[in-house]
Amino acid sequence: MHFFIKVIFIVLDVLYRYSTLAEYSVLDIKNKAILKLADSPLQVVVWGGGRSLAYVQNNNVYYVPDALRPSLVVALTTEGIPGEVYYGATDWIYEEEVFNAAEAIWFSPSGTYLAVAYFNDTQVESAVFPYYGDPTDINNQYPEIVQFKYPKAGRTNPDVGLRVFKLDELNNEPWNIPAPVDVVGLDHILGRINWASDQNLVVLWLNRRQSISILVNCDLKRDKCSIVKEQTEPNGWIDITAPFFDKTGTKMVEIQPLYNGEQRFPHAAKFDFSSFTTEDLSPGNSTVTEILGWNQETDTVYYIVAPGYVPWLRQVWATSGGVVRCVTCKEPSCRHVTADFSSGANYAVITCSACNIPPKIFLYDSVADTLKLLQDNRRLTDTLSQYKLPMTLFNMINIGEEIRAHVKLLLPPGIKSGEKYPMVVRVYAGPGTTRVRDNYDLEYYNTYLSANRSIIVASIDVRGSGVMGVEAMHAVNTALGTVEISDTLATIRSLATLYPFIDPDRIGVWGWSYGGFATTMMLIQDDQNTIACGAAVAPVTSWLYYDSIYTERYMDTPQSNPIGYQRSDLTALAEDLRDRQYMLVHGTGDDNVHSQHSLQLAKQLQHKDIAFEQMTYTDENHSLMGVSRHFYHSLDNFWTKCFK
Repeated sequence: MHFFIKVIFIVLDVLYRYSTLAEYSVLDIKNKAILKLADSPLQVVVWGGGRSLAYVQNNNVYYVPDALRPSLVVALTTEGIPGEVYYGATDWIYEEEVFNAAEAIWFSPSGTYLAVAYFNDTQVESAVFPYYGDPTDINNQYPEIVQFKYPKAGRTNPDVGLRVFKLDELNNEPWNIPAPVDVVGLDHILGRINWASDQNLVVLWLNRRQSISILVNCDLKRDKCSIVKEQTEPNGWIDITAPFFDKTGTKMVEIQPLYNGEQRFPHAAKFDFSSFTTEDLSPGNSTVTEILGWNQETDTVYYIVAPGYVPWLRQVWATSGGVVRCVTCKEPSCRHVTADFSSGANYAVITCSACNIPPKIFLYDSVADTLKLLQDNRRLTDTLSQYKLPMTLFNMINIGEEIRAHVKLLLPPGIKSGEKYPMVVRVYAGPGTTRVRDNYDLEYYNTYLSANRSIIVASIDVRGSGVMGVEAMHAVNTALGTVEISDTLATIRSLATLYPFIDPDRIGVWGWSYGGFATTMMLIQDDQNTIACGAAVAPVTSWLYYDSIYTERYMDTPQSNPIGYQRSDLTALAEDLRDRQYMLVHGTGDDNVHSQHSLQLAKQLQHKDIAFEQMTYTDENHSLMGVSRHFYHSLDNFWTKCFK
């Protein structure tokens, strides 16, 4: 972006998790002028080289060579149709499950080329739900029907493709980047787009099941795409992570599953496009969660690690010349880190925290290898010192032969010997995720339960989670709702036996989204009555109802894995919720996990005359942000009734 030009915007409408409609203007700082970029709201705006930019309006891409002359705009695509065909902006499922972004346009480093992804949802079926609106507005006498394209498990996915425009030759036809359909099939997924150099576009394609990936390097000067890497996971799935490239565009650093003995762990790895060789940069049983940067002058790669010996930590490590070192271990508060490295990885802003220790921000100088404190959060630290905060206990527990669980307990301050306390397990359990971390917990409800209500709060990671190795994570492959549930139940029973301060008769569980699914399945599978009560918020109740890309990554299609879908269907297992204290919560405006999930489960429970509590939030989406006060008060009352 040009130093004297800024883009300012006013968001008019939030669409989904990342997407918005907004009015954009160009701020000419030098001449103190504001220039409106377009007459109607835009979906995406991306800067190119120098003063150029591109934007998406009504699902079409427009190129502005000079941001100070926004009226001189070139339409790169014209086939876009709102709600149907998307150019340069993601549709619902690619926004949510693949790119984690609204943008689907990428300038080359110098701004010479523009890559544009497109998504044709014409054949994709729609999800619908009513929007009731303000009850005081007479215009809401009839509910509005919200409708959007949402492919569910086993149904038609969007057609996807990729074009590249040479911006100084717009009279020529753009390149269509072909997918390797002989390997990934016609029903493929566009996984990742990166510029390795100004003329080399590297594209990751996957089959629909996401068990096969093909990395393609497209040389635009030679008009040729070549396969440089293929990965298969016959007993699992392939996770998409962000890579870094060297200046020549012939080497790449990314996260890759590599062996440590007989087990694989996600490691930092350097791949050479010329020799097709891979160098392991982080050997051992530690898990790399993010590549941060690559200083090519010193050939040093920086990344975040969950060390195998203390998996609830997150540290910045660096590898150079085959030597691995910890960058943040010298700072005691750096038990959990996030980091933002400069483009050449000479500097970084590193944020460190730990349980009950608010974040501290450091400037890291990679040449001097020093951490300079920028912000110590002293005011917050002093404020917290006036309160009695929970004590934190971490542990690794063996729950079976070569099966272990990671546990984090928040213990009430002033816990007394000989007394027993109720315990609430905050569960998520989704594939590849973790909850057990030594970080400053921004989920304040956990702190409140422990400090204000003298309730022990537990977080548990078991098989299926993200830092126990690839094979342990893939233990839930085609079988969601199995080992992650039985392992969690076994861990809860072990905790109640191991720690005398846990009251085994007052144990509750709650979770959101996948955690709501896990909570409900735990109550269903709990044949020993370990759990006294459970609250499920926006739960998946049948994987048939959830989106295709997420669900099929772990479960394959219903046609290929009918038994897996049947065994994980909570609506078919509703009878096992009889005589269980169960709370079911959902928002009717949830575009992610549709209220269909909870309504279908509620229907089964009602027809079977099974008592349960239900809280339905009108027009609220997946976050329940607009009713958070009411929701948490309702949840609080639920624990009071459960633990009386």
